[in-house]
Amino acid sequence: LLKAMNDRCVELLAQNPPHHPDVQLGLAILMTSMNADTPTNKTPVPYVVSYKSVIALLDNTAIPLQCRIQAASGLGRMARDAAVGVPNGDLTNVQRNDIAVALAKTLVATDSAGEDEGKQWFRARVAESLGDCGLAFDLNGSSAPIDALMTIASNPKENLRVRATALKAATQTAWNAQTNVLLITHEAMKLLVDIGNANNAAVAANTAA
Repeated sequence: LLKAMNDRCVELLAQNPPHHPDVQLGLAILMTSMNADTPTNKTPVPYVVSYKSVIALLDNTAIPLQCRIQAASGLGRMARDAAVGVPNGDLTNVQRNDIAVALAKTLVATDSAGEDEGKQWFRARVAESLGDCGLAFDLNGSSAPIDALMTIASNPKENLRVRATALKAATQTAWNAQTNVLLITHEAMKLLVDIGNANNAAVAANTAA
């Protein structure tokens, strides 16, 4: 039933002409909220079998941005709440890697850039979910996941909240001997200075007004 529901959501989202944006968002929410198990008094285990469909949703620039934001959050939920040994709810290392690689690519993609609130929210959710994956390096040894996060965190033109979200996410990933801890610490201090300066500027502007 879960697979049939996911497949039907994919079909409806692919229809042309497309459904109303509210309908599309509802389908995205359904795809990312299905559970493989709901243990008593425990966090529900997401249905992770649909992860490829959700990655495709994340990558689809033709759908409303709110659907891509929901896809990013859904992938983060899979990475965060998957449970070992639960049928259809156990995320393998390869699956987790696929999710992290997709999120890292999306985070620094040209179509994700922009100063409007929607794009900023999108980048923040992608960064947050990448942190939930917990991978600083992919299975090939590439540092693309943590590099993507630090690219956002260290960008002085980026929104401060997005930068802070990306930096926090970077600290949630599994570091190893290749990780440049000193550089990350340096960028964290620069971000704190930028946040302090922005706060001071806001206070001064309010006082002058």
